[in-house]
Amino acid sequence: MIKLTGTPPRSQGPPRRSSSGQATIIILTMMMAAVGIGLFITRGIQTDLQITKVQEESARAFSAAEAGIDSALYDWQPGPATISLETGSVDVISENLGEGEVQFNFPGTVAQGDFATIWLVAHDSSGAIDESSFYQGNQVQTCWENGAALELILFYKDGDYKTERWAFDPDPVRRAVNNFTAPDTSGCADLSLRADLSLPAGTIPLFIIAKSYYTETGLGAQAVGAGAVFSSQGKLVTSTGEVESLADKVVSRRLQVLQTWDVPPLVFLEPVFSGSGLQAF
Repeated sequence: MIKLTGTPPRSQGPPRRSSSGQATIIILTMMMAAVGIGLFITRGIQTDLQITKVQEESARAFSAAEAGIDSALYDWQPGPATISLETGSVDVISENLGEGEVQFNFPGTVAQGDFATIWLVAHDSSGAIDESSFYQGNQVQTCWENGAALELILFYKDGDYKTERWAFDPDPVRRAVNNFTAPDTSGCADLSLRADLSLPAGTIPLFIIAKSYYTETGLGAQAVGAGAVFSSQGKLVTSTGEVESLADKVVSRRLQVLQTWDVPPLVFLEPVFSGSGLQAF
């Protein structure tokens, strides 16, 4: 018997994967990632463009509302009006704040150290005081918000022009220093604090100056007495500008301005004032 010696043939096994297939998968993955990044960037750009567009339209609506305010302030006749624009409109409402009302609130707030005027007498067409038409109540409730102190100065006519003063503070710590009076906390005119001001009988009440201390505050007034109503506090103009936006939407901006009557020189607000002279005691 003859033995044959040598190395048996090796098994070939499964064939190797092509390196070109792996490269294709890597390329496709990178392309998908690039497309995703591109879509993300495109969406961000579109969002930025939409925001810019809305901001531009908002500015146009605000400018339109301002134009409505300027237009209305030249005409004291109350009532609504609509101004048409190429891409929108402006709605303007003018009214005499407080006229014939039992109570009213001033728009916005009175800043710290600033004042507002509560008119108790009417004005004629030229804006001059009409002393033949005045408040018929015996008391006025002045209303404001918690936190502020209020100085109130009543101007009235009793032969001569005279004043009467009050000061109210809801804070007991401050009252120990400033000696103001505690207000009524039941409030009025949707505000939290109230001061009841009695008007001198047989006189012509003209107006009340309300000055805010320590912080800003909302301000309003309420009439007391049978048939007592307020005169006009000034012309309140509300202007709403609307501009057409994307996807048939409308961008709207609203402004409100109160054009008040002229007040006397601030020297009349000083603690000591005399129209004819002072006498030493």
